[in-house]
Amino acid sequence: MNTKGSKKARKDFFTGMGFILPSLLGFLIFTFTPVVISLCLSFTSWNFMEGIEGIKFNGLANYIRLFSDEWFLNSYKNNIIFTAVTVPVLIALGLVMATIINKYIYGGGVVRTMIFIPYIASVVAVCTVWMVLYSLATDQLMNFSVPSESQILQAGWLTLSGLFHRSWSYMYGSRLDTILSYSWQV
Repeated sequence: MNTKGSKKARKDFFTGMGFILPSLLGFLIFTFTPVVISLCLSFTSWNFMEGIEGIKFNGLANYIRLFSDEWFLNSYKNNIIFTAVTVPVLIALGLVMATIINKYIYGGGVVRTMIFIPYIASVVAVCTVWMVLYSLATDQLMNFSVPSESQILQAGWLTLSGLFHRSWSYMYGSRLDTILSYSWQV
């Protein structure tokens, strides 16, 4: 019997398990368990405010009601059509653009890099850029269009704390910065 080979195989197995265990636990806790719980709850009638005691099994009634709802069926049909049209069109356009860039554009590597950067940029780097853009500091990029403190005083604008905020996003009561930071890759 070859015990040396089996010890190495066992060691390799446990080493592999050690590497895969954190990801496996994360998947089981944060993905698989919520999916199973949601699937089980889909067969019940439950008002969350009643607590766990309020769960009542109702079988397929939720699914029957769902598939007899005209709005759901219309939305489902629209999503199927949208997916069936956009996925092939986007793939075809991507292939055509890639071919054009590779064959006919001088400096195609730079163009490819510019197109691909949004997909590989780190979330931390992107957040840092947006924090700098929307900083409260008066010399930041987006705050040049905001009135100065003297203009604010003349107009009589004060914040609740009595301090001046010369910030583009706060001045106009907008959360456009959040929308932009989420949608910049689209």
